[in-house]
Amino acid sequence: MTPRDVVALALWVVVAILVIYTIRHYIFTLNRVFGRHRQPYVDIGVADWPVVAVFVPCHNEEQVIERKLRNLARCAWPSSAVPHRVVVVDDGSTDR
Repeated sequence: MTPRDVVALALWVVVAILVIYTIRHYIFTLNRVFGRHRQPYVDIGVADWPVVAVFVPCHNEEQVIERKLRNLARCAWPSSAVPHRVVVVDDGSTDR
């Protein structure tokens, strides 16, 4: 087997791998487009939302913490049925 034959064989292997990958890609794409979805898409307004917890780290933020918490309370949550909690974490502040 000559070096030229080895190079030709290597190129054929690379082409074969690319063809197999391309076929696999098209099968996955067609399955995604025309196949049955395991989890159907739900409108964001009627979806079941999880409980949300917002942790606010506070270290020497006496001047801005009131405004920060007021803005967090005004946030528009996706639904009024979504329970949410704001947890203020004091990590060793030296102020009030």
